[in-house]
Amino acid sequence: MPETTAEKGGALVIVNLQKTPLDDLAKVRIFAKTDDVMRAVMKRLDLEIPTWYLCRRVMLSHEVSVAANCKPWRLVVNGIDWQVPSMPASVFSQVESLVGDQQRTLRQEPFVINGESATLPVTVKLRAFFFGHYREPPVDLSYVINSTASAAMFCLRYDPCGLGVTWQVDPAVPPPLAYWPADVPQCFRRRNTLARMTVERRVLQEAGADAHPSPRMWATLTQATDGGMNFALIGGTARGTITLPQIEAYDIHAKVWVPRVPTAHESESGLPYVAQRRWGHAAVVVPQLSPSTVYLVGGWDNKYQYNDIHTYDLATGRLEKLVVSESNIPEPRAGHTATTLNDSIIVFGGATCEGGKYHYHNDVHALRLRNLAWERLAPTGVPPAPRAQHAAVLVGTSLILIGGYNGTNILGDLHVLNLESMAWEPQPQLKGDAIPAVTGLEPQDFRVFPARPVAVPVTVEDMTFILYYGPQGVLCIDPVTWECRLLSDGLRAAAHAGALFTPTSLVTFGGSVDGTGGELCELVLKL
Repeated sequence: MPETTAEKGGALVIVNLQKTPLDDLAKVRIFAKTDDVMRAVMKRLDLEIPTWYLCRRVMLSHEVSVAANCKPWRLVVNGIDWQVPSMPASVFSQVESLVGDQQRTLRQEPFVINGESATLPVTVKLRAFFFGHYREPPVDLSYVINSTASAAMFCLRYDPCGLGVTWQVDPAVPPPLAYWPADVPQCFRRRNTLARMTVERRVLQEAGADAHPSPRMWATLTQATDGGMNFALIGGTARGTITLPQIEAYDIHAKVWVPRVPTAHESESGLPYVAQRRWGHAAVVVPQLSPSTVYLVGGWDNKYQYNDIHTYDLATGRLEKLVVSESNIPEPRAGHTATTLNDSIIVFGGATCEGGKYHYHNDVHALRLRNLAWERLAPTGVPPAPRAQHAAVLVGTSLILIGGYNGTNILGDLHVLNLESMAWEPQPQLKGDAIPAVTGLEPQDFRVFPARPVAVPVTVEDMTFILYYGPQGVLCIDPVTWECRLLSDGLRAAAHAGALFTPTSLVTFGGSVDGTGGELCELVLKL
């Protein structure tokens, strides 16, 4: 570059104690130290030379996993580039830690300190050693491990020209999101993301006097495809009359409801949703088998409960009863949930009316679609109390059950069924906001109280959360830390139909409580 400057007619100035190969090209040649020359230049310009500091940025972050008699914790020491946020930087050559009388030395990245304590908080003392390019001394830091995942960022300054000078450490501050490296403890990242969430309600389709479809409760709304993405609204009940057939589809691209008239074999002329109304059923799509087929499980018709299975194909319009083995078939019920797991449908809970009184279930069944056979599952561990009108969300291989109704209370608890080990996990306790229970409801014979919420798994910044919309409001739940945040207590609904819409939103129709039963709405998570 200096040679190119001279060749193009530029004024090349060389300051060096020895001769250089480019001396003949220089307009000015000074045999001196660069610092001496620059001091003279700054003095001539009457400019003060600022003190140069070596600056470093360090973040300490921890997470805690609470066990029965101890609290294991994990502390991560990260260097961060001073100029470029979020870029990890190799700042330290070695880190020593002291917790009580236990001393450890870490000599390579990542600098991760694992420990456990019967009581928290615990103070960790750190001495971090630099690479020594500027003869910088080590720096001493102190960090407190408390029971909640947290982080602190330290800004360090050092004057290499000072004699006997140590590092100046600014007070620790919470790190902005932009400064988080990838290996910051997961719990803290999730917690911060949850804290920044808000929810926005958007009306996709207005309700009117001649609204179509008409407002209803206990219907199902299921995302299926007939070549494009659509939602199938099936079944439901209302004080007024719901016109048969009870199947309509919402075209996402055209933004219109399209009534569907199902086709059926002549021997199937008495099918529900066509000749008879049905509500309180469960509906799922099994993408592994057919993305256009909705499986409809059980339900009520104001006279009877059912344990039958029907399929509706959104692409062909065909509705038919599925003939399954009668062995191990569940009791007739409504208000249960059905969840897809590979090529099986997992059914939990529900209620059966017996002479006007309602009997609630907490059993688990699996319909194996490959051989059309029912299997009653027997998970180990402590099951939830019997309930209906709950929500079920599949996260990985964990079936997370939320809330429900048991005849006298609207519940706000959570339960987790591990479908891989087939065991009920210890009941999680929500931290932060709670899903409040509604107690003291008066049960009535042959009457069902609207209580069913909608819950779907959403993805925010590559992390999975649960978006809950029910009679207690809109909440977001972290299925890793079990932290919960109330996003809106003004948006409430019960017995509505809903489904995942986009990775960060759900779509809902019908229900009671907020008076918007005839609108098709989207609830969108925003940061």
